[in-house]
Amino acid sequence: MERRTLLRALGVGVAGISGCAGVQSSGTETTTSETTTAGETTTPGETTTTREEETTTTTDDCPPSAVSDDRTHARSDYGLGIVAEETERPAVAVVGENWRSELRTDLMSEEDETFVEETDFERSVLLVVQYTKSSSGNGLRLTDYEFDGKTLRVELCVVARGGPNDAPTTNLFARLDHSGTVPSTVEARIDRGMETITVSSE
Repeated sequence: MERRTLLRALGVGVAGISGCAGVQSSGTETTTSETTTAGETTTPGETTTTREEETTTTTDDCPPSAVSDDRTHARSDYGLGIVAEETERPAVAVVGENWRSELRTDLMSEEDETFVEETDFERSVLLVVQYTKSSSGNGLRLTDYEFDGKTLRVELCVVARGGPNDAPTTNLFARLDHSGTVPSTVEARIDRGMETITVSSE
């Protein structure tokens, strides 16, 4: 009789413990293996918590590009830029078949030359912009252009303002189709966020 009573008591105790464990699992998720959540690792038996990862974003409020990606090429380095006889930055040029005499080919990379050589100068001219990057931005985007007689007028925007400055000079190339009149000069407006500057090839 005493043995049966003891067993019944033990059974109630085990059931009570199991009931407590069930309440805990329904209220908080527990892990039995190593789990990584949002870049953090929990050890067996610990409660898994979820948090949002902090990300750093840069501001890009520039208009979309006026030309497709395959018609532009950009390179950043520590040189002075490739517009001939222009040590000042920014500087702009519009070139055609005689580009070798108008650009500093000694400073051009193999990728630069390949892009220029693949340009069909029968129907296109090549816009070249050299720009000094700073803490105000880290790239250029061609957002608009028009041919006004012998002048090519372009709009550019500094992209990712406040982004990293990994190299001081950007050389931007863009192939632009003309309607028969080949421009000899270019005038560029560059939106730098706090100000807009105008640069001319003349």
